[in-house]
Amino acid sequence: MKRKKSKLAELINGLNESFVPKNNQKVLHDDFTLYPKHLSLIKEQLLSCDEFKECDLKILSLPNIANSDGFVKISSESLAVTPGITFKGKIYIYSMWLTPEMYDPSLFLKKMEGDGGIIPIIYNPENFVPERFIFLKVNPEEMQDSASKQPPINPEHRLHSVLNKILNNPDDYRIKGDRHVIVHGIFQTIKFPGGKGKTNEIDEELLENYVIK
Repeated sequence: MKRKKSKLAELINGLNESFVPKNNQKVLHDDFTLYPKHLSLIKEQLLSCDEFKECDLKILSLPNIANSDGFVKISSESLAVTPGITFKGKIYIYSMWLTPEMYDPSLFLKKMEGDGGIIPIIYNPENFVPERFIFLKVNPEEMQDSASKQPPINPEHRLHSVLNKILNNPDDYRIKGDRHVIVHGIFQTIKFPGGKGKTNEIDEELLENYVIK
């Protein structure tokens, strides 16, 4: 069964695709980070995500809190929010960003659209030579009975036609990976899939002084 992408991942991936800064140049895929001023603008959208529905979400103005001597008293941590992770209690977020694309080889065929697909570059473990594979989708029964079809189907011509489409439009056939969200902040309680959890002691009184109102 295909695991559904979390609403948080859909939200942040969508922002990455559509966000255009003032210079009208799209943010690079590997350089997309949301900071406090951005998070404040989408706070209500974040609260609608399953990951944050049961927590008190606050936006921090600083990633780390130091005392008067400059020593860090409270430091943020980074957490990859994979499917099934949720937050409870109070959480203080400073930033969010996306991981690079990650690929699960067992899902390549499920992610393939149309008559074929191109997988990302992988490296041969024996000689580290980069390799890329192309998949072609065929119906063996249709190919076997091709001569009896009206009009007749030429299996070889059909395969060449699909391959040519893929080679001429590689971006349309590229099998995409998943990009998870990294949340950088201070979390009171994190719930993991399977019922496991992690609870941290936090200094709410001190942290409140650094929350964006």
